[in-house]
Amino acid sequence: MINNAQQSTSTKLIPMRLKDILQNPELFKTLRVFFQNNESVKNTSRILYTHPNTIRYRLKEIMLKTGLDYRKTDDKFYLYVAVITKMLNQ
Repeated sequence: MINNAQQSTSTKLIPMRLKDILQNPELFKTLRVFFQNNESVKNTSRILYTHPNTIRYRLKEIMLKTGLDYRKTDDKFYLYVAVITKMLNQ
């Protein structure tokens, strides 16, 4: 079931504009840790040993590069699926 979902999400649910984010280790790790910590900037910054403003800056960079806003449910869905798919492929 996971393999079937993985194949369908990789081609249909992940917009092409997310490819650059997934290839950028710093932005990908920030997004992954952000989601793993229930979207807490404070916890994400603590785990990544960075200032909370750095996390906010990276999230803004993701928004600028993809056009997807992590605060909007529909956009968050695409970002989350992209993170999960990449983690499954690793």
